[in-house]
Amino acid sequence: MWMLKSANAHGNSLLMRFYYNVLVGLSKSLKVNVSHARLGFVCEQLAKGTGRETWARRARYHYIKAFRKGESAGINNIASCYATGALGFKKNPQRAVELYAKASGNGFAGAMHNLGWCYYSGEGVKPDKEKAARLFGGASELNFPYAHYCLGLLYLRGEGVPQDKRKAVDLFKKAAWHGIADAQYDLSVCYRDGDDGRRRKVYAAFWMLMSALNGCKCAKEIIENDELFDFLSFENED
Repeated sequence: MWMLKSANAHGNSLLMRFYYNVLVGLSKSLKVNVSHARLGFVCEQLAKGTGRETWARRARYHYIKAFRKGESAGINNIASCYATGALGFKKNPQRAVELYAKASGNGFAGAMHNLGWCYYSGEGVKPDKEKAARLFGGASELNFPYAHYCLGLLYLRGEGVPQDKRKAVDLFKKAAWHGIADAQYDLSVCYRDGDDGRRRKVYAAFWMLMSALNGCKCAKEIIENDELFDFLSFENED
C-alpha cells in the first residue's frame, strides 16, 4: 500500500521510457509474454507526459493488440478510449459500456468500477445507482482502490444503498491508504465531523495534509491559505 504520490514529471517520463524499453526487450529477446495492455498503458502515460503523437500511436497499437488477444485489461482500455475520445478514438459512450460489461464479466475489477461509474453518471446507459453500487462493491471486494472510494461515497450519501457513514469511513480509509487524494480529503471531513462515532481532529488534520500533498485542489487551498484550523473548528449542524 502507499499513501503519498509525488514525482517529477520529467523524471517520470524517463522512468516510463526505460520501463517500456525493458518490457519490449524482454518480449523480444527472452520471449517473455508481456501484456500489450500494459505496454499500451505505459505508452499512453508517455503520450500525456510528452505530448508526442508517436507514443499515442504506440498506445493505440498495443491496446488494439490486447483487445484482439482478448486481454480483459485491453478490452477495458479500449472502452476507456471510447468513453473519453482519447488517443484518436471517436467518443462513443454506448460502445464503452458494452466493452466495460464484457471485461467486467471476465472479473476485471477496473472494468467493474468503470461500468459502475457509467451507471452512476448515466454515461452511455440509463442511470441506475443501485446497479452502480453493486458494481463498485464487486470491484471493492477485489481491492480496487477507486471502487473503495466510490462505494464509500454512496454509503455516505445513501445513494443506491442505505446510508451508513461508518461503512463510508471504512471504505474511505482503504482508498486513502492507497493514495487516493479525494478519499483522503473526504476521510478528513468524516473524522472532523465524527461520522464513525467520534470526532478525531488529529486524524482529520493528518489526512487533510496527505490529501493536499497528493494534489487534491480543495485540500491544497485549505493548507496554502492557512485555513486548517478553521476547517477543524467547523461545526457540522446536520
